[in-house]
Amino acid sequence: ERKDFASELKRLLAAIGELAKCFVPTKGFVRVLQDEVAIFDVGVGFWALEPRAHTLGDGLWLAFTTAATVATPLSGRDQLDHAALDRIVERMIVDGVHGLFVLGTTGEAAAISVRMRKEVVERVSRQTAGRIPVLVGVSDTSLVDALAAAEHAAAAGADAIVATTPYYLPLEQEELLDYFRALHDESPLPLYLYNMP
Repeated sequence: ERKDFASELKRLLAAIGELAKCFVPTKGFVRVLQDEVAIFDVGVGFWALEPRAHTLGDGLWLAFTTAATVATPLSGRDQLDHAALDRIVERMIVDGVHGLFVLGTTGEAAAISVRMRKEVVERVSRQTAGRIPVLVGVSDTSLVDALAAAEHAAAAGADAIVATTPYYLPLEQEELLDYFRALHDESPLPLYLYNMP
């Protein structure tokens, strides 16, 4: 299975041509769900899909770029370590990542307050100042809260949102699709689906 995945990925990258030059192996994989929604698994970093960059197959638009997950450094309970976050972000930009993903698993979004999540988004968006895209995790069991987080991310200057499936209660496939369709349709920012094994 691993060999088939590797050969299929090489074939896909070869078909993309120039985009294959930015390939860095990770433990994850990517597949397109529709032209503006992508799903990715986290490995060393992750692959993000940028909509409408190139055409593959049946009108699917995608381009590979690398983005890095950002840890959320704390100086105390519910206290963001501003200096440490600034150093992390600047180091990643200087080292050449193509984007930053805040408030995912590495960013411990599920373990920090909503107030601190907003502070992280605002600070990272302000610091990057448009130099590279900022993707913001908005995963939540509540569609209303995920959309509120997406609105805040847009207002802060972020470029996209990232969401995993609602957790805690088991949902059927159609319910998951409804959740993501609504999040996609009502979000002011592009949506990337987050599949963290």
